[in-house]
Amino acid sequence: MKRIVLFFVVIFIFSMAVHAQTITITLSGDETGWLNCPEANVSTRCWFKSTTPIKSTGMYTGQVSYMSSKSRDGIIIYGNGLSASRGIFIHKGNSVAWSDNCVVIEESQMDKLYSYLKRVYGYNGKELSIYVTRN
Repeated sequence: MKRIVLFFVVIFIFSMAVHAQTITITLSGDETGWLNCPEANVSTRCWFKSTTPIKSTGMYTGQVSYMSSKSRDGIIIYGNGLSASRGIFIHKGNSVAWSDNCVVIEESQMDKLYSYLKRVYGYNGKELSIYVTRN
């Protein structure tokens, strides 16, 4: 019995560690930054406008979603001061010009990130963690 309980405790701890921090975004003052998602094998430059409403460093919540206003796949970021209805998106783009207060990454990296997260977390499904820092 002890082995069974220990087995489930180890599985639980491992699953929490694997999904504890899915995406890390480091934003710089020059409207560029870096986005990392080791689970999806994505580590790429990102762009954002200085008016992007991420005001504080910390943990945010995300969900795989669809940006209907721009007709593109995205990951919505909310929490830590951002409401789900006023959240921002991570979506494809190749410069700050693509950002309407969102975080944008190169299309091939977005395709890889979105595909992985959609498979693991589901579309508008399980929440994922996004840790944001500023340089």
